[in-house]
Parts: sequence; structure tokens; C-alpha cells
Amino acid sequence: MKSSLPIGIFDSGIGGLSVYNQIKKVLPNEDIIYFGDTARAPYGPRNPWQIREFVNQMLSFFDRCNIKIAVSACNTITVLGLEEFQKNHDFKIVGMSTGAQQAIAASTNKRIGVLGTEVTIRSGMHHKTLLALKPESKVYTQTCPKFASLIEQGKLTGIEIEDAIAEYLTPLKKEKIDTLLLACTHYPYISGFIKEFMGDQVKVIDPAEETANQIRNVLSNAGILNDNGNLGVGRLYFSGQAQQVRRIAENIMDTSRCLFLERNLEGVVPYK
Repeated sequence: MKSSLPIGIFDSGIGGLSVYNQIKKVLPNEDIIYFGDTARAPYGPRNPWQIREFVNQMLSFFDRCNIKIAVSACNTITVLGLEEFQKNHDFKIVGMSTGAQQAIAASTNKRIGVLGTEVTIRSGMHHKTLLALKPESKVYTQTCPKFASLIEQGKLTGIEIEDAIAEYLTPLKKEKIDTLLLACTHYPYISGFIKEFMGDQVKVIDPAEETANQIRNVLSNAGILNDNGNLGVGRLYFSGQAQQVRRIAENIMDTSRCLFLERNLEGVVPYK
């Protein structure tokens, strides 16, 4: 497999762009193809069988793109298990890191909160991983069904986000946690408000950084790390709400080396 082939990143919507950003920081020479299923986001409330069908469709798209690795930039997808998809594709498929090691290392009182979607929290993956690393830890989980929907609509500030933060984080604040794990790639976009609400004594962990380092290690070990010295480019595909997605993306990331595209039933067309 050629090192010059692109990395593929897929997510239920725009949340995975937070992972895209981290991967670009760690691997600036890599070309990246991103697919966000914005027409059907969020995935959190959906049935697992439906999510798996959507994932199959995105991975089939990557088959045609000839990528060297696929990254699930979505905790909801990752916790459902990626093994069943791997046998159908030539490229390796890697999921999100739980961020558990970061959280354990950051916590002093070992009272750790986890924010995630319904599917992610119900899976128990983060809870089990944290306890496996530090059995004496107290882990408090919280589903946040409003977060992803608001962020997909571009509502990164305002009373709706503030009210949702108060609703979901007040129970964790009462438990006196000192570390908060963001188990959804959408949540880093409102991490400033989350930190403000929780206070300086609470450390907020974004697993995207750990995930990006994991991708670098996988590519390096396989001998397909692109280190040609040229800055990579990004092709960003979205399945719906084209203009809105582009406006949001331009506010949360450097898009100077990105080509925005829309993937629909008729094919791929550039944004106007």
C-alpha cells in the first residue's frame, strides 16, 4: 500500500472535524478525505442496526476513494464495534480512543465524569475501561441528547447551549468530579462553556489528541506514513445541509487547504 494514499475519516456529522483538526496537527503531510453524514445526524438516538448500515455506506464510498486507513471519528460508531466491518475492506479501520488513560492521569480524586450519546453511555465502554485502569475510581456517566443536535445546527453559543450544559452537568458537579471526559467528538466545540460551568478545578479531556497519536503510530508501524514534506490537502464531503455545514466548518477550523464537496445520490458536486 502506498504511503501517498489519503486517510479517510468518517462521522455522523460535523463532530469528527475535531478529530480531523488533531490529525492534521500530528500528521500535516497527509491528505485526508472526510465524510460527515449530516443528512442523518445525530446517530446517538438511532438503532444500532441502522447505524451499522450507514457505516457500511460510508466505508463503501471510501473503497472507491482508495484510502490507506479509515478512522471512525465517532464514539457512537466505535462502541458498536468495528471488527465486523474490517473483513469487508482492504484498509485498516481504527476507532476513537476512549481517552481513559488521559483521564486517569489527570484525575487527583479519581472521581471522573463521562459525557456521551445514549448509545455510547449505554455501551459502558468508557466506564469499564476507566475501572480497568483504576478500580478504585468513581465514574459518573451522563447522556447529552441535545448537544449533538444543537451543534449540527451551528448553535455553538446562546441560551439553548447554556441551558443544556446546566441540565447535563449539574449532576456531575454535585458529585465533585475533578476530571470530565468528552466521549463524543461534537462536544469539544462547546468545551469552553463546559469548562466555564464546571470551574477551573475540573480538567476536561478530549480523546481526539490521543486518537491522532494512535493513527500516527499505526501508519508508522505499517510503513505507510507520508513524510514527503508537502502539506496535505483535505476533501470534505457532507451528505446534506451543504451551505450551513460550510459556514460552521469555516468558524471552527482552518479551511485554507480544504475542498468542500457534497455527496448525494446524483454523485459528488463541489459547493458553490
